Amino acid sequence: MLERACETVLSEFPNESERVWVDMGGGTGYNIAHLLQYLEKTRGSAAKPVFTKIYCVDLSSSLCAVAKERFAKPDAVPRGVSVEVVCVDGCVWKPPPNVKVHLVTMSYSLSMFESPYPPVDHISSNILKKGGLFSIVDFYTSSSTSATDKQLLTTWFLRHFWQSWFDVDGISLAPERRKYVEFKFKQISATSARNIWMGIPFVRIPYYIFIGRV
Repeated sequence: MLERACETVLSEFPNESERVWVDMGGGTGYNIAHLLQYLEKTRGSAAKPVFTKIYCVDLSSSLCAVAKERFAKPDAVPRGVSVEVVCVDGCVWKPPPNVKVHLVTMSYSLSMFESPYPPVDHISSNILKKGGLFSIVDFYTSSSTSATDKQLLTTWFLRHFWQSWFDVDGISLAPERRKYVEFKFKQISATSARNIWMGIPFVRIPYYIFIGRV
């Protein structure tokens, strides 16, 4: 998802020299570190940074502490790139007034919010610049009448099984979450697939990847 989102940013904003990325629910900063390493390998260390400013936003103080330690290490962040870890509720955080955000990502974090409406509304209205991109990967279950990716419609049993399973951890796979994302952002690309669960080939959890613009 991150690689695809990065390519989309480059195609949508090819002439902007200072691009900003916000990883909402960024946790330990793993996604940011992964993408920075990927870009360095594919573009070379001498290439101009794709993002000059990156925000890792998360509510968990323990996860933010790990992220701060990660990016404080020598050579953890390429030259010309600034990574800032912000420990705050993503539904209230806003970038500084003079900062225009080109990309917001969420990796398996929207399903952890009690409701999808506050974070999605906040991102589209208060964080992203006009024409900015939103990219998400998350688990989901389809409704019985879903018009999206009919080949991946989940059966009644699987819909209730996966939701009951994730309910233990307070994670919601309700189809309304994906529908609201697709409603709020103009779709650029979308993919549905299934992850292998706990190494069992025939047990697969539905997930989706969506990239859209505000």
